[in-house]
Amino acid sequence: MITIENLTKRYQNFTALENINLNINPGTIGLLGPNGAGKSTLIKSLLGLVRPQSGKARVLDFDIFSQYQQIRQHVGYMPENDSYISGLEGVHYVAYCAQLCGIPANTARSRAHEVLDFLSMGEERYRPLQSLSTGMRQKIKLAQAIVHDPQLVLLDEPTNGLDPEGREEMLQLIQNLWKKYQISFILSTHLLPDVEKICQSIVIIHEGKILAHDSLEKLLAQQEENFIIKARGNLKPFLKELQKQGIHTTHLHGDEFKIQNLSQSLPLFQIAAKQNVEIRRFQKVKSSLEEIFLHTLNLQKNHEE
Repeated sequence: MITIENLTKRYQNFTALENINLNINPGTIGLLGPNGAGKSTLIKSLLGLVRPQSGKARVLDFDIFSQYQQIRQHVGYMPENDSYISGLEGVHYVAYCAQLCGIPANTARSRAHEVLDFLSMGEERYRPLQSLSTGMRQKIKLAQAIVHDPQLVLLDEPTNGLDPEGREEMLQLIQNLWKKYQISFILSTHLLPDVEKICQSIVIIHEGKILAHDSLEKLLAQQEENFIIKARGNLKPFLKELQKQGIHTTHLHGDEFKIQNLSQSLPLFQIAAKQNVEIRRFQKVKSSLEEIFLHTLNLQKNHEE
């Protein structure tokens, strides 16, 4: 679906993308990174909105340098910032965007209504764009991104500014693009729970470099097992001894701790017995995407040092 080879984009003395190499297959992809990591620059490069200095890339087998117009006909884009035309009604704006993609006027109007129905947008579609709530404006942005029935949609921070209910609704709508219509999407965000909820594979980018790219399942499997323990007794020497053994502990609350780097459970119980500590709870817990993300960034930081 997307192939990228040695793609580099600089803004004067700042390198936004540095020798990016990626092969992305159809599906649901999360593009993760802190603010300023290069996520938006990568998306805009794939759309031909910014021109990298070097490298190659193809989107749906179209070249980003010479065939960017064809890319935009087959790819939807939901930008982070509002990009509506003030005074225009929502449905007319979506129909206008459909026409820009080459859909005839009559078909564009009916297609706009179909898409807004899919997004559960009622009479609000007839209101001027500037009068709509943040949640409704986000729906309009999503509508214009999918009105031309694209094969791929690029979403830049689609849940920005939404309350918890609106965020959940937006994520469900995005997820249905793939589940119901097999429209692939790349979700660019710094909100890890959003990606963990609806994405099959993950790309982690930091300071213009790709640090990780794999399925979420495989990335989680690569993480060391974590455990929650509840202990009673003289905990200070117990925790100190665990640290000496390379077993990392994090205090959660009360007498509960999170245990990492535990290859076998036996040493833990031996140390506890020696320190007269009673282990009252010992439970394996699933690693989170946040842990993968922080671990990946820490590995890169240690490598640079």
